[in-house]
Amino acid sequence: MSYALERSKRKFETILDAISDELGSGSKKRRLPAISINRRPISKLLTVKPLTQKSPSASTSKSSTFNPFDREQFRRRLLTYRSDITLWSSKAELIGEVKWAARGWELVGKNKMECKACSKHTLIDMDAVEVDFEEEEEEQEHRRTEAEASLITHYEAQIVHGHDEDCPWRQRGCDASLYRVRFNGFNAAIKSLRERFESLMEVGTNMPSDVQCSGDMDTKRIFGRFCARAYSSRVAVGPPGAEGDGISGAPPFNDASSAAFTLALHGWERVVGSKDPKNVVVRCDACFARVGLWMYEHVDDGQLLTGGGLQPTLYAHELHYDDCPWINAATQQSGLRAESNAKESKSASGILTTFLDGTGEMANKGVGSEAESDMASLDGDARDNADKQRFKKVRELTRTFHMSKARKAT
Repeated sequence: MSYALERSKRKFETILDAISDELGSGSKKRRLPAISINRRPISKLLTVKPLTQKSPSASTSKSSTFNPFDREQFRRRLLTYRSDITLWSSKAELIGEVKWAARGWELVGKNKMECKACSKHTLIDMDAVEVDFEEEEEEQEHRRTEAEASLITHYEAQIVHGHDEDCPWRQRGCDASLYRVRFNGFNAAIKSLRERFESLMEVGTNMPSDVQCSGDMDTKRIFGRFCARAYSSRVAVGPPGAEGDGISGAPPFNDASSAAFTLALHGWERVVGSKDPKNVVVRCDACFARVGLWMYEHVDDGQLLTGGGLQPTLYAHELHYDDCPWINAATQQSGLRAESNAKESKSASGILTTFLDGTGEMANKGVGSEAESDMASLDGDARDNADKQRFKKVRELTRTFHMSKARKAT
C-alpha cells in the first residue's frame, strides 16, 4: 500500500470519528478539511423527519364551542330559531327556542337542532299524535292533550340528555340572565332610547297613525321627561307636564313623535337598508321579532290610508315574542338577587318608563328612586364595580395584616 493511499485512509477515518463525537457529545462543530469522497452525502444520512402537528383532540374541540357565559354566542344560537319562521314553529315554553339555545343547540333544519360541541342532532315532531277518529270529540281532545304533554316531557329531557355523555353542555347551560336587556347605566339607557327614537322618526309619514301600548301611560308627560334628559345637558328631568318644546334639539310632541317614542320605549328600532321607503321594517334587538309597518293604517300624500286589510292600531307590546324581556317581567328579572326579585317585578320597558317618570328630586339626587334601583340591579358593570370594591377591601386588609406582621418582626 502506497504512502499516499495510507494517508487518505487516515484522513477519512479521522473525519468519521469527528462526526461521531459531534453527534454523541453535542459539542460545537469543528472545521474539517474539504475533501471529496465518493459516498452518500452526510446530509442524507442525517435526515430527520419533520414533526407533524397533532390534530386537536375531541375535548379541545368541544370546549372551544362551549361557553355558557358568552351572551353573544347565546344570542347567535337563538337567532337561528327566529330568522326563518318556516323552519321553526312556536313550541311550548318548556321546549321553546330559548331553552334549546341555552343548552348549546342551534337550528340547522326544519325543527332540527344540532350541538356543535358533540355533533348530536335532535328532531322535534309534535305532530306524532295518533287519534282514533271513531272516538267522541271530547275523548279525542283528551287523548291529544295527554299525548302532547308526553311529547313535551320527552323533548324537555332531550334538551339535556340529547347531548353526548361527555359533552359539556350536558353538565350545564347558559344562565337565564343572558336574555335580559342590559341598560349599562342611566346615560347609556337614555342614549340607546334616543337612537331608537331618532331611527323611527326617519320613517316619516309611513309611521302607523295609531300606536298604543299596555297600561295607561301618559305618553305626553313621559316624552317631555325623555326630551329633558336626552336633548339637554341638564341632569334633572323637566317640570311635570313638559312636552319637549323649547328644549334645544328636541322634537315637538305630535302624532309622529308620539308613535315613534312609544315604539322606541318598547325596544323597537328601524331596520336600515330597505330600498323602498314605504316598506319599513322595525325589529326588536332582544327577541329578534320583526314587523312591517306597511300593514297598518298610515298617512300617504296627506290622506289616511284605511281598509285593504290594513290594521287600524299597532300595539307595541303585543308584537314581541312572549318571552321577550321588553314585555316579560319574569325574563327581565331572571338571575337577579333575591332582594331584587322580592320587589314588584318589571319588564325592561316598565323599568325604563318608571325611570323616566321619576320625580325631579330623585333624579337630581341620583339615588333612592325605585326605577334607578331597578336599573342598577340590572347593570352588569355596576355589579363588576361592586366586586372590584370588595376585592379592594380584601387587598387593604391583607396589606394591613402584612404591615402589622412586619412591625412585630422588627
